Amino acid sequence: MKQIITIGRQFGSGGREIGLKLAEKLGLKCYDKEILQAAARKMDIAPSILARSEESNTSLLYSLLMGTGTNSAEDQLAKYETKFLRQQAEKGSCVIVGRCGSYVFRDDPALISFYITAPIEKRIERIVRLYGLDEEEALRKIQSMDKKRANYYYYHTDKKWTDLSQYQFILDSSVFGVEGTVELMEKIINQREGK
Repeated sequence: MKQIITIGRQFGSGGREIGLKLAEKLGLKCYDKEILQAAARKMDIAPSILARSEESNTSLLYSLLMGTGTNSAEDQLAKYETKFLRQQAEKGSCVIVGRCGSYVFRDDPALISFYITAPIEKRIERIVRLYGLDEEEALRKIQSMDKKRANYYYYHTDKKWTDLSQYQFILDSSVFGVEGTVELMEKIINQREGK
């Protein structure tokens, strides 16, 4: 039976790493930044430009796309990302990290949606370790990225990213660590599939 596994995550919770490891463990494709790259190819715009525009919420893309008949760069990017996601899901089971996946597939019976969280202290520790920042810088980066993700989600869905009722399972990655969280998710998925 097909499974569309989506993962929303707080910055610093390890959600992306968890998604990649889960996909590998299940033998599935994992889509996150690949979506942005596919949209960039479709739009004939360098992926680095799209990434900068998406991260900064500037009008860079809008100015690039003016004259192409599009409403806005954000709408065009979301349109291509959603189309890409749906195409991949039609091919079979997959793991989708971010990209409003839980919303895109909200009516699909194959959806299994997770939200990965962790206490702020644990998230700061992870960001300090991964990026070599001090604790204050790590906290600022976490707050900035969470705000960007919340804005992105709201812009494209009219919903609050932190409204946990949009997700089927909410997991604190600090309880079992990355590997333990992946194992727990695999058990949940197998249980749901009756394995």
